[in-house]
Amino acid sequence: MKKRDYLIIISITTLLLLAILLTKKTSVQGRYVKINSGSKVMLYPIDIDRTIELDGNTVVINGGHVYVSEATCPDKLCMSMGEINSTDEQIVCLPHKLVVEVTDELVPTSVNGFYFDTYVELTMFDSEDTDILNGAMDICAGYELICSSTDINSELYKLNHRLLPETNKNGIICYQISDELYDMISTGLELSKQSNGKFNIALGAVTSLWDFTGGDSSLPEKKDITEALLHTDINDISLYGDNMISIADDRLMIDLGGMAKGYIADVIKDYLKERNVNSAIISLGHNINLIGDKLGDDFTVGIKKPFTNNEIITTVKIKDKSVVTSGIYERYFESDGRLYHHILSPTTGYPVDNDLSSITIISDSSLMGDYLSTYLFILGSEDAEKYNAENDDIDIIRIDKEIRLLD
Repeated sequence: MKKRDYLIIISITTLLLLAILLTKKTSVQGRYVKINSGSKVMLYPIDIDRTIELDGNTVVINGGHVYVSEATCPDKLCMSMGEINSTDEQIVCLPHKLVVEVTDELVPTSVNGFYFDTYVELTMFDSEDTDILNGAMDICAGYELICSSTDINSELYKLNHRLLPETNKNGIICYQISDELYDMISTGLELSKQSNGKFNIALGAVTSLWDFTGGDSSLPEKKDITEALLHTDINDISLYGDNMISIADDRLMIDLGGMAKGYIADVIKDYLKERNVNSAIISLGHNINLIGDKLGDDFTVGIKKPFTNNEIITTVKIKDKSVVTSGIYERYFESDGRLYHHILSPTTGYPVDNDLSSITIISDSSLMGDYLSTYLFILGSEDAEKYNAENDDIDIIRIDKEIRLLD
């Protein structure tokens, strides 16, 4: 079988992500050590030396050979089986229900779903334990009921519409919220202040006037936008101990859309790493979060050419990084010959109008990538370039409205 890379296309369209899913069903050529302990299956490239401690056994991969160096089973038969390095050999430890073998092919383990108004796909390369991925999908389902601003059953929706139980705290009406929502709002407030308001989680009264996903291409009334902008001051949001929050402006609404998927992608990454997953792709629409590498190789990430049918304008090879794209070509509508996209200016309440069609952030944190992709898009290409020059912990890819890569 011909060796091929797994190409991850940065896009939030279902069609494109389905194309990724179909690509990843093809197995990767190579030789791997497969360790089945009964409760889980782990895979490692045979050409990378390492020692694996597992249920009282020590499995060693060294120089393309595999053997058990230590065992707590009574007969230690698995140790006496010696080294293996071909697909017709096995090491078996019956007391520990352990099987070690060499395989020529690796089929990644994936699950997918639809959350946060986007197609979600999670793929592991070094484990076949679907329970782990199902647990990660449960995280998505849980956070959708926490931070969605449109789901009437979500905690944030109830907070925005003042449907949560009230608590009087020294004459101030407060609401007690979950640990998760409290931390997301606290983080969002910090980022909003850090950006001097260019990124603003208090913009919900404005964003709720626009519909970029439901097929309604009608423009909000200018007077409604002007009125809504009066209710977007982050200083009207106050956090207290015991997960208490107060909102001084009765019409202010919180929208975490500019950071939520990045925040959740980081939560899922931590969850998977805690379960010894060291090679995985977390895809939440335009947020891609990578764990480690592709069993010894860098991941290849394709950046979509705006306004094309999945054409790639450039690729990057990276590992253990986040890649987040914001652009004007995914969620938009046209009215009277003008394009209106979903990245709104906190100053005007209308879509940002500058020289960019998309910006991609490569960073360690998907949260920061999500935030910066919005913040730097709003600033424009020149200021984004300056920010990148002053911050060596990120890389950016800018594409202008002429669909040209900017140096």
